[in-house]
Amino acid sequence: MTWTAGGRFDLDPDATLVLRLEELDEGGAPIESGSRRLAGDVDPDAGSFVITLDATETGTFRVKIVKDGDAETVAYTASFTN
Repeated sequence: MTWTAGGRFDLDPDATLVLRLEELDEGGAPIESGSRRLAGDVDPDAGSFVITLDATETGTFRVKIVKDGDAETVAYTASFTN
């Protein structure tokens, strides 16, 4: 997956991102029991992260990207099926 950091990350040069995998139900809503942390302390300027899902992880997913310590700064990838 790739991204472009937007906003004023220069105001918080030590900011990092947390990436979470969210399983989605048929309506596109996240399933709480289907959420897991993929990575933390990711540099916003990194611009990419490799995600490998096990073949047994089937369903529809998205990745939630959150600024660590700031629950209001959130982005989501498009949903995808594995």
